[in-house]
Amino acid sequence: MTAMKTLNKIFSASAVVLALLAQGCVSESPFGEKGEGTLRLSAELRGDITSVATRAADYDQTALEDNLVVYIQKENVGVVRKFLGLASLQGADVALQTGHYVLEGWTGDSVSASFDKKFYYGYLPVDVKEGNNAVSLKCDIANVLTSVNSELVADRVSDVTLEVGHTRGSLTFDSEMISSDPKGEKKGYFMMPNGVTDLYYKLSGKNSDGTSFSKEGEINGVLRAHDYQFILKADASQVTQGGALVKVEIVEVPVIDEEVTVFPAPTFKATSGEGLLDLERQIDLTQGEYSDIKLRILAYKGMSSLRLSFSSNFPAIGGVTGLDVIADGRSLLPDEIMTEMIETEDNVASADNEMVNATEYWLTFPVSYLRSLPISSEEYTITFDVTDGRGYSSQQRLRWANSEEAVERLAPVGSYSKEDLLDYTAITPNSAILYGAVYDDTVTDFGIRIREAGQDTWTSLPGSLTKASAGVTRFSVKAAGLKASTKYEYKAYADDFEEEEIRSFTTESVFEIPNASFEDWSTYSASTILGTKNVILPWSVGDKEASFWGSGNEGGATANKVLTNKSEDMVHSGQYSARLGSDEAMGIIAAGNIFTGYYVKTDGTNGVLSVGAPYNGSHPSALRVFANYRPGGKVKIKNSPGEDILDGLTEGGTDQGQIYVALTTEPYEIRTNPKNRRLFEKNDASVVAYGQVTWKEAFGPDGELNEVNIPLEYKANAKTLRPTHLVIVCSASKFGDYFCGSSSSVMYLDDFQLVYE
Repeated sequence: MTAMKTLNKIFSASAVVLALLAQGCVSESPFGEKGEGTLRLSAELRGDITSVATRAADYDQTALEDNLVVYIQKENVGVVRKFLGLASLQGADVALQTGHYVLEGWTGDSVSASFDKKFYYGYLPVDVKEGNNAVSLKCDIANVLTSVNSELVADRVSDVTLEVGHTRGSLTFDSEMISSDPKGEKKGYFMMPNGVTDLYYKLSGKNSDGTSFSKEGEINGVLRAHDYQFILKADASQVTQGGALVKVEIVEVPVIDEEVTVFPAPTFKATSGEGLLDLERQIDLTQGEYSDIKLRILAYKGMSSLRLSFSSNFPAIGGVTGLDVIADGRSLLPDEIMTEMIETEDNVASADNEMVNATEYWLTFPVSYLRSLPISSEEYTITFDVTDGRGYSSQQRLRWANSEEAVERLAPVGSYSKEDLLDYTAITPNSAILYGAVYDDTVTDFGIRIREAGQDTWTSLPGSLTKASAGVTRFSVKAAGLKASTKYEYKAYADDFEEEEIRSFTTESVFEIPNASFEDWSTYSASTILGTKNVILPWSVGDKEASFWGSGNEGGATANKVLTNKSEDMVHSGQYSARLGSDEAMGIIAAGNIFTGYYVKTDGTNGVLSVGAPYNGSHPSALRVFANYRPGGKVKIKNSPGEDILDGLTEGGTDQGQIYVALTTEPYEIRTNPKNRRLFEKNDASVVAYGQVTWKEAFGPDGELNEVNIPLEYKANAKTLRPTHLVIVCSASKFGDYFCGSSSSVMYLDDFQLVYE
């Protein structure tokens, strides 16, 4: 039975719906399928998923599953696999290099407050070892839920509403909703802003004698995946003539009971003293001081087999070269090798992703024993094959040398493959940053040699040291002047050494902005409160959703205004440019604007836009455009959002124009209605690069277009997230989203181009 906690509080909000469009990433395997371990994936959505009454008709469980996005990220590397849709990863076997990974998944709409938009999120660290590894990603509902159970009698109270909200959004359970849903099946969903843990509330209504009542308060410390159920009752002990006071009780109900559990294949960890050993490397006993080597093997749901196999130079052990210590016991092992088996309790420690409901088998190899073995010109090895109670297996070797002849000699330098070091920003259409490592600090000349695939001549690029760690010095080179969409090969070199393995990469393709010079225009039909209107569109075909460019013309059509249109007044090339002219209707400023995406609909006198057009994922350094801007005067400020937002724009002053560009991983839904306003946020997690120019005065000579270059600044997440959408927004009145500006501001634009270094 789910535990309930009673709180003597209530909560409130005004209706706000902020829609965030969820754009899925396609499944891709950018670096091939070769790996040392196999990750078997499964996933599930948990919490409030089966309630038909709370599910939006057009966004049901199937849609949530189909839009599930899952990333596999490698520590110090970034995203190495992406999946779209629950079906695409259920039971999928993914080949990966061994190492530490993080699985991250999400689906739904991350909305501040909504009655039908929910958001699910999952995060899971896992160590991939050789052999099979099985994990299940639990994507739990990330919302705080609310509902109203009413036991009020209609002849005692009326017009009862309950408002619930936080600093960025609110919802109203109106009287019709409360009376038609007495059991509280209709849910409200809240995404809490960072640092905000409280919901405020306001209950209001009328007694039967017409007098009004209201109560306000807060719920402190709300938790996601918890339903805060408001129970409304008439307080019979305080009945007054003609009505009754309302008693409010809040019950907190968790919607998910169990913990997230990780079930990987058996794992290995080796230590010497307090230090962690890299089991992929040979232990050189001819140098350095070592403490006893301890190896821990961890298997979930028991250990059915643990087989040790010894190299041929190992002294004979009971006449066998291998043994199963689970089946045969440790009797055949040398007395010096100590063992211990621990059966842990039924629990999971998620902090370091190590199961405690498992079998731990410890083996201790005294260094004195390892050094006492006969001197060998070959390395000694012990191979461990372990199978857990589910049949999943893993293998690991312990290697050491006790003579100079047996010491493993590494190459003096080596290059990193994209599997080892992933950085999406490193390769552009015209350049590439490549990485290598120096293993021998005596080398003096090192770097990367590169050539176009199929060519004979190599170009040597000297390396520049970037980082030293664990005895390895990393270096990088930058190859410039490359061709777009072309395959190149590279390898490391040092002094008279040349790496045998040849690696390769392909440069990005250049993205050509469609209708960049605005030569193509058409019209489409749109329904407005004034009837059907022909709306001008900067595209050759009258289909706004298929168009690369959109504008606010559909909103302006409601007042018979054309805000954006072709013009021959000023052009850089061709016959036309785009003219963005702000205007005024019924005392409301409408900004002349153009943007990538399309105009979704008109909400009263406000607009709803889908901003962002599909993009090829390349990494330009800047956006170039030819522009002319003339700001209008006599600025009007309507319902000022605050001086800090308006950035110097004042009543009666001069207007401001703006162009901003962004690379993102999804499109944005922008709403200008003050009740549910949502504007573009450059610091959003899906933004990987951003740049802008703002004009507070005229730009360009009279009658001429001037070149403008807007540099793109890449965020840290650009290394691991490849952009899927290009956002360009241009406005003759920068603060038109707030209906502030001048009706005489004009901007001309022509020949947009992405600049690649």
